Amino acid sequence: MLWKKRIEELEQSKRNEGEEELKSLKAKVRGLCMQTEPSVPLILVLVEELASTARKMNSDDAAIFEELARQANCNKEKLDIPSFCLSVLGGKATDVVGKALSKALKVKSECGESSVLGKVQATHQSPMLNLYSQPPQAYWGFGQGNFVPQMYPYGGVTGYGGYRKYQRGSGREWEKCDSFDPEKSVLEKRGHPTWITLKESDSKPAVHVNEQFLLYDKNETFNDLVVRNPDTFVSGEIHNCSSAWLDVTKRKSDNMSETVQTWVESGIDALSFMRSFKGNYKGRPFDSDIPPKQFFPNAPSCKWYTSFIRGEINERLKNGSFRLWGKVGECSLPKVIMPLTVEPSKPRLCHDARFINLWTRDLPFSLDTLKDVHRLVEKDAHMICCDEKSGYDHIKLTRESEEYFGVQFGGWVFTYTTLQFGWKASPYIYQMLGMQVTSVFRDQGLNTIQYIDDRFMVFNSKTSSKMANSLTTIDSPIKMVSMVVTSLTTLGYTLALKKCQLIPSTLVRYLGFYVDSKKQAYLLPNDKKEKCMALRETILSYENVDVRTLQRFAGKCVSMSLVIPGAKLYTREINAAISIGLRNSRKIKMSGALLEEVKYWRFVDGWKGCAPWRPERHLQVSISTDASLYRYGVAIMSGKDKGEAFGDFWAKGDIRPIHQKEATAVLKALQSLKLDVQDHRVDLFVDNIAVVCAWENQGSRDVQLSAIMKEIFQMVCVLNVDLKMHYVESKSNLADYPSRKISYVDSMLSVATWGLVDSAFGPHTVDLMATDSNVMRDSEGVPLRHFTQYPSPQSAGVNVFAQELSKENFTGESIDLFGIDERLNDLKSREEESKQTKRRKSLEVRFKKFLLALPNTPTIMSVTPKDICRFLVWNDKFGKTQIHGMSCPHIGEFGIHRCGCAIRLAAGTVHGMVQSLSEILCRHGRGRSWDVGTCSGNPCMSPEVQSYQKSCKDEQAKSRILPKQAKPIFLGKLQKIATYIDRELSRHDLSLREKFVLVRDQAVFKLQFFAGDRASDISNILSQEVKKLPNSSGFAFNHTYGKTFRGDGKCNTFVIKRSEDKIICPVLGLEHYYKWTSDNGINISLGYLFRPVTEKGRVLDKKLEYSAIYERLKCYLITLGIDEGETPHSLRGGFAITMAVSGAVKGPGELMQHVGWSTESSAHYYSRSKSLTDASRVAGNIAKITSDREDIESFYKTHGDISSLSPAFD
Repeated sequence: MLWKKRIEELEQSKRNEGEEELKSLKAKVRGLCMQTEPSVPLILVLVEELASTARKMNSDDAAIFEELARQANCNKEKLDIPSFCLSVLGGKATDVVGKALSKALKVKSECGESSVLGKVQATHQSPMLNLYSQPPQAYWGFGQGNFVPQMYPYGGVTGYGGYRKYQRGSGREWEKCDSFDPEKSVLEKRGHPTWITLKESDSKPAVHVNEQFLLYDKNETFNDLVVRNPDTFVSGEIHNCSSAWLDVTKRKSDNMSETVQTWVESGIDALSFMRSFKGNYKGRPFDSDIPPKQFFPNAPSCKWYTSFIRGEINERLKNGSFRLWGKVGECSLPKVIMPLTVEPSKPRLCHDARFINLWTRDLPFSLDTLKDVHRLVEKDAHMICCDEKSGYDHIKLTRESEEYFGVQFGGWVFTYTTLQFGWKASPYIYQMLGMQVTSVFRDQGLNTIQYIDDRFMVFNSKTSSKMANSLTTIDSPIKMVSMVVTSLTTLGYTLALKKCQLIPSTLVRYLGFYVDSKKQAYLLPNDKKEKCMALRETILSYENVDVRTLQRFAGKCVSMSLVIPGAKLYTREINAAISIGLRNSRKIKMSGALLEEVKYWRFVDGWKGCAPWRPERHLQVSISTDASLYRYGVAIMSGKDKGEAFGDFWAKGDIRPIHQKEATAVLKALQSLKLDVQDHRVDLFVDNIAVVCAWENQGSRDVQLSAIMKEIFQMVCVLNVDLKMHYVESKSNLADYPSRKISYVDSMLSVATWGLVDSAFGPHTVDLMATDSNVMRDSEGVPLRHFTQYPSPQSAGVNVFAQELSKENFTGESIDLFGIDERLNDLKSREEESKQTKRRKSLEVRFKKFLLALPNTPTIMSVTPKDICRFLVWNDKFGKTQIHGMSCPHIGEFGIHRCGCAIRLAAGTVHGMVQSLSEILCRHGRGRSWDVGTCSGNPCMSPEVQSYQKSCKDEQAKSRILPKQAKPIFLGKLQKIATYIDRELSRHDLSLREKFVLVRDQAVFKLQFFAGDRASDISNILSQEVKKLPNSSGFAFNHTYGKTFRGDGKCNTFVIKRSEDKIICPVLGLEHYYKWTSDNGINISLGYLFRPVTEKGRVLDKKLEYSAIYERLKCYLITLGIDEGETPHSLRGGFAITMAVSGAVKGPGELMQHVGWSTESSAHYYSRSKSLTDASRVAGNIAKITSDREDIESFYKTHGDISSLSPAFD
């Protein structure tokens, strides 16, 4: 009994400590109250702590301290708080605090001090100033990110009490706007809906007078069906169609049908869904049968969406879903005013109804989700989907119920007149009402499901006899749709036509995903894919990510489970990181397994696959598996091999925990029996709960177990198996015995003995009788091909005596088909990601759309030369070349002028488009030639198309259109840019990101000029390609990849040497760039030499794109006021002209060699030393010409720049 005594001693010690803590807190409160100038906020905090501690210790005085804290917070402006606290010394809570309260009030009134509230009263700011009482200090809002509603009860309140200095009932200051006049919107309220046909032409209401349900004019075309105009939506229209609803509800004589008819005729009585509530909400106690009067201010997030909120309120007043009560202070108020908040992504105005939901009964019901769709859809079935406009606004509340759904904004009071989004009963009411219509559709033979206000309908080939008897024509699906649209319109529904897909199709988007009846699968929409990709790359661009962002990404990944099977398995690390982040309230570092898992989701970028729906077959196999520390076992409980049991040993040194081995046993069983379980439902019994839960939850906290689950899932997908795991007790597990069985048959030769045998009689290629665990291995440690007694994952066959050994090629080399296919897929993806392929695909899409618009609707396989010419002419609207007439004053000039002359595609662009079209047609099997006699082949190669190209060239030549060349940039402008960058780098207020951009830009521009290369080729330079010359006199570059270098044996070796002018010296510029990056911890020694940087300052391991170089160059030219339309290509032009004029090169050959133009390059390719020697000499001459830059530019302007000359004939 010593342990009991010890426990009593510990409990007594704990009670003593608690009493000491209470005494200490009481002493602190008294000490503060007796100070000369006591701090009231600090006293209130200590009183709250005193009450909390007393409640935890279950003290006898807990009630006194709690009542003290409550009264002190509620009346702190009225009371002398120090006197009040000192007066509370003992007695019952109500008596003691009541006496103290009276005394403190008296003391406060005797002090005669002018309180803050007295000043507020004197200002007469509003008659509604003190309408709502002051909440406890602990519940005041602090404007933080997560909105917690404040609560202010009202009713029967007089005097100015304990209220803060702002007008409770009149809203926040930022809500007010002089232009906000809801009374004007009330005057514009729509009394009746307007009508349109499905082809969106106006129609009169009289056209669509149809009170008989499910009847429509069979002679009326689909496009002529009349529906309510969603742009002029009117709420509560179903209540004007009660007779039509009676035809629906009377079909079933159940309670729900009667209830629905009552809702339609009388509206929704919110009190009928209420029940009593007793409990706390936001720290305040409630105990009542119905919600008490309460006011909640709007969320602080509304401050940034005030104009949007005003627009929403005005629209709701117009469509009748809001009722205007009046201005605050000039009208009576609803019983409950709930807060408005804004969901920012759309944005969407939301109503926080959590307070009302406390008194609302739980109303459980089930919904048909996207997971139920595939059960309805047959192969090649036609489908439609309907979306009802502003669903909840179709159903009205009773006038008495409106008082519980009030809102206030901008000093005006409103109430909802329809079901409110956020009220717990709204989805139940809307679904139950809509299911009455759904039931009628199903009775008529339609396969349909309903998800709140979204309807999905399928027209299968095997419709019910009831539907088939009345609709047997070819266009019956269209007539079915007509019936559905007419029925919904007759019942008062307004369809959101932009969201509906009413033309029957085999591909329909429903609840965010595509349903494809041809592929029998769900497909991922591009917009969802792009959002996931953008969020993923945003996460990867940061070193630390907040929890909210990771939660969004995890949600997007899991939401794709229907399209990408097992998606949840690949979010385990993300969820684990979220859990850690929630505990420590810090950002999460992107590293290790988390980073790899997020990167893994890049496979979505090229994802074009799907998970076909598994056909419902009655093929079932039951298996049980088990594992011990040294062996696994499998028992077949049903199927063709019923009663068979087998197993094998784990690898030597396998010390994994038992739950991981149990999961591996499941994987081994599926791998062994893959031929028997393929296309079957498999019931698999396991005696380990961890494995069952990991499969059901698609992962586990154990990373290794989750990895095994991924392998199981991949095997299940390959075999098309519907795997169901069940838990079974160990004593009932039939696989328990084979998992512990030991036999001498499983013995094997030692490694040393087998080595002697293999060296003497080998090499061996097959082990005729073995298991996966005791099979012999070759000299490289690879298991030999072997046959086993029972199925196993690595077995070449079961029972060696049943094998045709003479036909086995045991010495044949194994082919890694997976690796080969992976390589081919990688090459294909690289080709698809190239800019040329993307441009060709874009052209193909545009071409196909054009063909669909032609009268005879030709296809790729039937397009003619005339169609090609038509397409080229149609593309002239995208042209930028103006064809001037002979008498036009702008002939021979560049640009677009207002002379009225035609604008065409440039002849070169037409030629390139024809080549691309020819390649597209060739890929579709049209060949590369055109047979004039049979009019077959590739029409792009026909005489008609060739003649069209020639005519375009002749027309543009006659119009004096000259080839457009880039305006050159000479050393003068380059020096100005370099000087400007040097001056900017000396500033101390620049960030590291800005300095990196400046240092990089000066190196790029100097190197491009002195290399004479393309900007795109400069961006392709790898740091490994740059070599340092002896004595650090310069750098050598070896280009092997660029616009004209594609691995066909071509390369360009050139040298850059130091210049006398250090401002524009490319060697100094490159050295400065490398030193600056090294000093700031940026490693560019491997990979691309010039790289982009993100807005957050992160340098990416990617090449610098041409667009970035262009933007930076234009920025400097414009800033310096020297922009004359130059581009990065201008640096190349300026270099070529400088070389030719200055005499730095002896002839074109040296210039071509330096720049890399492909003439006479073979000899220099095979003699590298000569190339470097000649290149060094040219580079030395180039370095010396910097002093002659002004003369070179002057020479060009005098003799080479024709654009600067004046016209000969004005």
